[in-house]
Amino acid sequence: MKNIVTSFAFTLLLAGSAAAGPLTLLQVGDVDQLVPNGTTTLPNSNPETEAAWIASVLNIPVDQIDYQQLAGSGGANWSEVEGHPDLFAFDLGADASPSWFMLKTGNGSDTDSTNFLFENEDSLQYALIDFDVLDFDKTEIGKISHVGTTSELGDESFIQSAITPVPEPASLTLLGLGLAGVATRMRRKKR
Repeated sequence: MKNIVTSFAFTLLLAGSAAAGPLTLLQVGDVDQLVPNGTTTLPNSNPETEAAWIASVLNIPVDQIDYQQLAGSGGANWSEVEGHPDLFAFDLGADASPSWFMLKTGNGSDTDSTNFLFENEDSLQYALIDFDVLDFDKTEIGKISHVGTTSELGDESFIQSAITPVPEPASLTLLGLGLAGVATRMRRKKR
């Protein structure tokens, strides 16, 4: 039994450390562009306030957009793109494909604005921004408060899913191999 527990623990350890590595431009696509007139400082971070501003910038009635603030979208959850120290990406979710996303920076930002509306262009799964647009450097990533996603209602390409970590394929493979090894060991012991 001790060998089984040890094998399983080792497999989990390997699966947890088999990260996919840094993000690349191939994975995240082209940089998302700031929408014209897509900067402001709103009086609060209330979802209704943010949705109303986004609707006004896009010239879409507020009741015709779907806006959702994403939990866990602060600066700590953004990743630098390999080889591009000013490019940072946030995974919106494998099933998400919003047309736009709003980035909110917290207090202490050096910019005049704290709300930035971007068009989600190339890879809809990722929000990809150039920190030069925000006058940030990578040490200021913690100033990102949250992200909100927006699509026009009736836009069938938009499917918002909850942000949940998805195990990497390599991790699942390692876990499966470990479990197969445990099963084989148990069958041999029974014989």
